[in-house]
Amino acid sequence: MTVGKFNLITGPMFSGKTEELLRIANLYKIANKKILICKPKKDDRYGESVVCTHSNTACTAKDITYVRDIFPVLANSFDSYDAIFIDEFQFLEDVDMKDIFVLTEEYKVDVYVCGLVLDSFRKPFESMEKILPYASVTEFCAVCDNCGNFEGKYTFRLGNSCDQVYLGGKDTYNALCKDCFLKLS
Repeated sequence: MTVGKFNLITGPMFSGKTEELLRIANLYKIANKKILICKPKKDDRYGESVVCTHSNTACTAKDITYVRDIFPVLANSFDSYDAIFIDEFQFLEDVDMKDIFVLTEEYKVDVYVCGLVLDSFRKPFESMEKILPYASVTEFCAVCDNCGNFEGKYTFRLGNSCDQVYLGGKDTYNALCKDCFLKLS
């Protein structure tokens, strides 16, 4: 068996990242492949141990804080896994590419992650900066919530919080094109 693939699905909020992650996971299931779906423990917007899209497609997931939290699951499994799927990767702590290399090169699993590269201030999330040079990247755009442009590349936070991590949905964030982001910032 060859080494596993490492794929990143990114874009602003409401661009369909989690939908795509779950779509690919479903393809693995159809092919009778063994998969593990994970999400950051701190993302509790839809409850514990569940990944959910903004259109309410949901599935069971393992809550993790670090990528290395996956190792015991793989080590204790009777059957080897074919793919790991991680939602909201930007919220994981202490990301180290060595952990991804262990998954793809030692366990030989395909790894798919999705998440925001940039926060609502257009600053990169540290975890995403670490993985970008190594991932095959698929970038999605959203429809701009302000003008309807199909090139919504930015996440815009409504309200005054200055924290980089602030969990929320449509009540807290909009997807904006660059022109609208600059006008409203």
